[in-house]
Amino acid sequence: MDIRQLELFVAAAQEGHFTKAAVRENIVQSGLSVAIRSLEDELGVKLFNRTTRRVQLSEAGRILLPQAQRVLATVEAARRSITEAKQGLAGRVSVSIVPSLSPYLDIADVAVEFHRRHPMVDIRIQESVSDFERHLLDGRLDLAFVPLFGTIERDLVVDVLVSEPMVVVLPPDHEKAGEQEINLQDLDGAPFVDASERWLTRQLVDRIFLSAQVTRKIVVETENIDLLLKFVSAGFGAGMLPLSLVSDKGLPVLSIRQESAASPLLRWELALFRRRADDPRTTNAAADVFRTLIHQHMRRRK
Repeated sequence: MDIRQLELFVAAAQEGHFTKAAVRENIVQSGLSVAIRSLEDELGVKLFNRTTRRVQLSEAGRILLPQAQRVLATVEAARRSITEAKQGLAGRVSVSIVPSLSPYLDIADVAVEFHRRHPMVDIRIQESVSDFERHLLDGRLDLAFVPLFGTIERDLVVDVLVSEPMVVVLPPDHEKAGEQEINLQDLDGAPFVDASERWLTRQLVDRIFLSAQVTRKIVVETENIDLLLKFVSAGFGAGMLPLSLVSDKGLPVLSIRQESAASPLLRWELALFRRRADDPRTTNAAADVFRTLIHQHMRRRK
């Protein structure tokens, strides 16, 4: 038996008339009769007692009816779930974030608004997934916030959300605290407070110093931006971060003079990575809706 046979059987049982059931199901009456007869032959029983005016369920038909209705309800629920998933209304969204995201976007606000609109979607947010590109390509991640640094996997799409200068932040009593700009050469051999080597932002800082042929003495490494700035404030050394991460912390912030081989590296960009829309391996409509909401929140903050 197939789903269409069950649909026609239920319609005939509810209408008590083959012609009315055929009209309801948008099929010719003879087609409905053939489908019912085929179902009866398959089951080896008569499902209806036929008269000239009406059809009535047989005992076997009365037994089959609630079972058929349950099957059709299950099929309809499955169809609805698939439709909702295609529309971004069901399923799961997995997002990787980085600590440097918070000054630009409150991901919790995005998730709350998204959940209010689409409560059937589960949201998974995790910090700094290593090997994020592979996780995106195999479907374990849908979206990843990552500082844009180095080459980009060709099967991924990148939305640049933020682009701003890298700056040097100094202890309050530093000899150059009153200046507006600083040369990287002025930091040669200077004590430094750095982010963890796991951070792509740290890798960018390393590349900047390497390109300028300047060394620094790393005295503290930390996974936390607030801790990094507290160590700078306490005089452990200078730091280098994107402007928005330090502009409201009450510490001396100096721009870096664009006079060295490191100049092209002195902009920091935060990007949202995702799979290509035509990637046949994995697609997630819910993630597309979540990404749209991210862009809306970013525009609100500008």
